[in-house]
Amino acid sequence: MGEQAELDPTQWVPRHADAMYRYALLQVGDRETAEERVQEAFAAALEAKDHFAGASSERTWLISILRHKICDHFRRRGREQPMADPHEAVEAVAGMFSKHGKWRDAPTRWAGEAEDLLQRSEFWDALRRCLTKLPGPLGDAFQLREIQGLAGQEICALLGLSATNLSTRLSRARALLRRCLELVWFGKRPSRKKDR
Repeated sequence: MGEQAELDPTQWVPRHADAMYRYALLQVGDRETAEERVQEAFAAALEAKDHFAGASSERTWLISILRHKICDHFRRRGREQPMADPHEAVEAVAGMFSKHGKWRDAPTRWAGEAEDLLQRSEFWDALRRCLTKLPGPLGDAFQLREIQGLAGQEICALLGLSATNLSTRLSRARALLRRCLELVWFGKRPSRKKDR
């Protein structure tokens, strides 16, 4: 075994707190919850510091601990949160289509390159706002899959879902996010076209 890497917990906050907070905020969508998860991560890291082997950078190790704390948050929230009315989400998605299954308002085409868009902080602020508007169960599934990058099996185990239920939640979440981004970022106003 190699020599154990040296950690300096007194430097964690000045060196890593901002990066960890930004990461947590993107994952959970609200400041208070992000701050709580960062504090939990620092406390867990302090307890586990003797086990740090130096296989990764100090920041990578801290973010890994934070990621686990965020997963724990979603797991707890899934158990504590009453299920939202599934009919509301179905109606919201169904309202985007005509009775013939066609878009009432086709999704807006993005102006410019997607890479440029992703580097703009205003876009990330809009995305965060839209994520907070997703119904809890849909938002949790989307966050864990698309932002945390967890595999479907992991999410099903965390949230107690079947693969079919997870797929349905992700589809609904993506549709609602698309609509929200069209309104708050792309500035498209929904029209009131009649079904033909």
